[in-house]
Amino acid sequence: MKIAVMGMGVAGSYLVSRLKNDHEVVGFERMDEVKHDSICAWGSIKSTMIDLCKKSGIDFEKYVVHDGKKMHVDMNNQERFQIGLHGLCTYEKLSLIKDFIKDSEVHFGVNKKLEELESEFDIIVDCTGFHRIYLPKLEQDFCLPTYEYKIEYENGVPFDDFYIKPFPHMSGYFWYFPMGKNLAHIGAGDYNKQHVEETNKFFKKYGGKVTKT
Repeated sequence: MKIAVMGMGVAGSYLVSRLKNDHEVVGFERMDEVKHDSICAWGSIKSTMIDLCKKSGIDFEKYVVHDGKKMHVDMNNQERFQIGLHGLCTYEKLSLIKDFIKDSEVHFGVNKKLEELESEFDIIVDCTGFHRIYLPKLEQDFCLPTYEYKIEYENGVPFDDFYIKPFPHMSGYFWYFPMGKNLAHIGAGDYNKQHVEETNKFFKKYGGKVTKT
């Protein structure tokens, strides 16, 4: 079968890697290759990722940059505690995506119309995330606004492991994901729209250089 996979994020790139040996698969990404990025979800469950990547002939271990041991939790009532972790990790997501698609036909900087795809492919898979560029919009979709940075620290990271701060009434939370000795991914999502304020407050307190937004 001839299959078009639209969107080369984690889902789209992984699907290409799984289907390429049995079908004629073509990937499409609307961003230019030099600008191609995948800004969110740098953490995952290590054991699950190992199993999934093995099916594509990829060793996930080589992409891991931090193995979580504990999660620092800062509640809005000033209560602080830690949660022991087993299997939560951060990884080099862009490197993994590139390796998923390195031996496949992928077109960057292309935004094909559905009519064009339908005339050429047997199956079209929409992997464009919540944008759903080729699928109808959900009638009762729930989208939470988020705001995030990838930060480089000159003198070491402010936390040695994962950190989260839930917002009042659990309307969302701020997160800090370590990405190695000098890098971290920080951000927040909140139904009550406190996410920008909280993220900038953390950035002002701990500093660092923004490398991605």
